[in-house]
Amino acid sequence: MKFSSRFFLYAPIAVLALLAVIVSVWWRMASTAFDEKLAASNGREIMPGVRMSYVSKSTGGFPFRVDSELEGLTLAVQTRTGPLIWQTEHFAIHALTYASNQQIFEAAGKQTLSWTDSDGLFHRFVFVPGSLRASAVLADNALVRFDLDAVGVTTSEFLADRLQLHLRRRPAADALDFFVSGDNLRVYLHDRFGPPQQISAQGGLEPAAPLGALLQGATDWRNASESWRQHGGRLTIDRIEAQLSQLKAAGSGKLSLDDQHRLEGRIVLSYAPSRFGRSGLTYVFDNGRVYFNSVQPNNIVMSPSADMTLRNSDMQLDATIESFLAMRERNAVVLNPLY
Repeated sequence: MKFSSRFFLYAPIAVLALLAVIVSVWWRMASTAFDEKLAASNGREIMPGVRMSYVSKSTGGFPFRVDSELEGLTLAVQTRTGPLIWQTEHFAIHALTYASNQQIFEAAGKQTLSWTDSDGLFHRFVFVPGSLRASAVLADNALVRFDLDAVGVTTSEFLADRLQLHLRRRPAADALDFFVSGDNLRVYLHDRFGPPQQISAQGGLEPAAPLGALLQGATDWRNASESWRQHGGRLTIDRIEAQLSQLKAAGSGKLSLDDQHRLEGRIVLSYAPSRFGRSGLTYVFDNGRVYFNSVQPNNIVMSPSADMTLRNSDMQLDATIESFLAMRERNAVVLNPLY
């Protein structure tokens, strides 16, 4: 066999072998670095105010992915009233070895969410979702997009076919865009689950620059929130849409934080068909309280027409409307500081 013939026979095999070695070494380096980072984070803060721990882990995904599977993962986020704790039986992180700025997260098994409210009451939600996935995109070591999708969520407080959250850095602007939605959401009230409703909201947070350190994981969320507030931070709701049985609502509004770190602002919703004797219902945030159809602070104005007969509606809807009509200033909803 001539040399040229042997070259064309063995050269491709040698190149493939070399590529396999390079890929193997590259994957080993990427997976080892990621594995060591997870090991160093176990039981410690992964960013200010956020602590992570897990029982065990394993790594796979060769040759083009790094898959880390964590068992018994716990995330604890510090809040004004104590830690907000999320626990999941199984958790996985997926990243491409050639695009580590993008990661996909999956949670499975029993999910537990617990916290203590401003009145000192302890709350605990336990549920097993059909699927719970999220993804994150980084640029310059900062989060520029986050997506969360939960399917088949069942708790003792509410049911939902699907819950979504989408957050992204607005291109060429100092803002973050968001979109949240709930499909066939049913809330537990009056000893039973209410009728299904569809809810969605979209808008933006401005400015985004004061939140930059938070998106880089370099500061506590409370410090970032205070910086955002001091820089005139506002949350603009471009559109809210909701449908409960035959009652449809659409509206918009703007919210911010007052000096005591409580929500303030106004959201106006228009209902169709109108069951209130007027075209809309206004939520007013003033001094940490939520009022309905207020024309000035501390003054409830809700004067339905004389004929409030409700036809072709379910009992749960009737009860919800009646609770709105019965509201007075003394039992307005009190909003607590966020931090």
